[in-house]
Amino acid sequence: MRVQDGGFLKQYPRLHLVLAVTGDRELNRNLVAAAREMRCFGYCADDPEFSDFSHPAVINLYDRIQVAVSTGGRSPLMAKKLREETEAVLLKLVKKEDIYQIDLQEKLRPHAKNILPTPERRKAFLESINHDTEILELLSRDRFDEACDLARARLEREARNEKSR
Repeated sequence: MRVQDGGFLKQYPRLHLVLAVTGDRELNRNLVAAAREMRCFGYCADDPEFSDFSHPAVINLYDRIQVAVSTGGRSPLMAKKLREETEAVLLKLVKKEDIYQIDLQEKLRPHAKNILPTPERRKAFLESINHDTEILELLSRDRFDEACDLARARLEREARNEKSR
């Protein structure tokens, strides 16, 4: 479908948000104006002054880490430039062990929520896993499954300790 104007939006009565990113400034403005007529928020990628909100430039590292860079709509071009520069730095800073830790924490958190009664206890446990030298060693050698097994064993031990309290 080739979009000519915002008329097609009327087909979607439950819209809340329209992102106009066609590359055609006038068409983008038309889409945002049509969105406003439908009481929706509108965003023009190339025209922040005409937008109802600003949209950050987003860095996505390994589908695990998202970082937003924004100039508050003042300069989308600079937000893009800063995103690209920041992404290059982050790619150097974030290690594979950090990504493994994110995955490990994601697996452990639901179990920790079921076993450890307070947010403080869960946080302390998850921080201990983040600094556990044996787990870190396994992760540094790409032995993720073994690190998971060891972390689960640590959680089970924590559960036993919790019951004895």
